[in-house]
Amino acid sequence: MTYVLSSPPFLADAAAPLRGFKAYELDTSRNPVPSYNRFDFYKVSLLTGHIVVQYATRTLELKGTHLFFASPRLPYSTLLLSAQVTGYACLFTEAFVQSNSGLVSFHHSPLFQPDALPACPLSSEQAIHCTEVFEQMLAAQHSGYIFKGELLASYLQLLLHEGIRMQERLEDLFLPRPAATGSTPQLLG
Repeated sequence: MTYVLSSPPFLADAAAPLRGFKAYELDTSRNPVPSYNRFDFYKVSLLTGHIVVQYATRTLELKGTHLFFASPRLPYSTLLLSAQVTGYACLFTEAFVQSNSGLVSFHHSPLFQPDALPACPLSSEQAIHCTEVFEQMLAAQHSGYIFKGELLASYLQLLLHEGIRMQERLEDLFLPRPAATGSTPQLLG
């Protein structure tokens, strides 16, 4: 059975307390997967499961726990092969990062380039650390802290730096591009 994992529609809501940012927890066994059809946001996900990602011109097979980075400039689709995929995700706009951190050139990061390796396999220690960062992000997002936009941008930058540091050992993830099979992969937005 194939499962679809996607993101919630939220950024069009003018009443949203944080414009251009949303972090959320993922668990395909507990929650129905919301439909999400917009691809104009950057995304950082912490995913545990068996997933195949078609990203730009490459195919990645992710088994275990990974950080995955997606850019709105590069199309991707995801096929979930496990019955349960768990983790966290964060969607954000370039404007959110610039207005809350002053970090202007994050989109030049190697993580968001067309030839980048957009997923980082994590050791159990790294997975614990990234889980803690996402949990802090969720707590800050729901807090009344007046500078929570800046705090969230700091957590986001920490995840981006973790991904950049892990980039060296990623070539093993890529599979040869499959020939046309007549089936269409389902999207992880």
